[in-house]
Amino acid sequence: MTNYELRITNYLTVVQSASRIPEVLTAHRFYLELTLEGQNDANCFFLECQGFKRTQEVIEISEVTSQTWGKKGQSKGQVVRTKLPSNPKSGNLTLRRGTTNSMDFWKWFEKVEKGNWSEQRRLVALSIYNQANQEIARFELAGAWPASYKIADVNARSHDIEIEEVEVAFEEFKRVK
Repeated sequence: MTNYELRITNYLTVVQSASRIPEVLTAHRFYLELTLEGQNDANCFFLECQGFKRTQEVIEISEVTSQTWGKKGQSKGQVVRTKLPSNPKSGNLTLRRGTTNSMDFWKWFEKVEKGNWSEQRRLVALSIYNQANQEIARFELAGAWPASYKIADVNARSHDIEIEEVEVAFEEFKRVK
């Protein structure tokens, strides 16, 4: 094998092994899909999304068995501890964006406030993209509805963007891609 062929072989080996290494995704390349009544795509740009969390708490069970233990079997009933997973639990999602003239989030919150929460449940999808702008990860949150609505404090001396914040409760959280 010539020196040139050896370099080409080494280069191809590096390229092939690099394609098998998972790409670490950056937090700023995301799109949150949430469709509300009367909304257009321009209403869906968020500065920040927090609270994507699904947990299973640990249930610890202590049982006393009939096994003997200790010196010469004088003690009976060995204690055995077992840990089991509880039912999954979801957190709440917090969405923050610059306040605009759009009333869509307020109207969504207002409909839930008036008792129509079951009809206002939505599917929220978070897509995370790689540097080549390809969707690599997708998470879906089913049964989402607004639990709170907030605007940032105002201050005459501030030059900050006015922020609109919606806390969204959801029932299911799963990774689909």
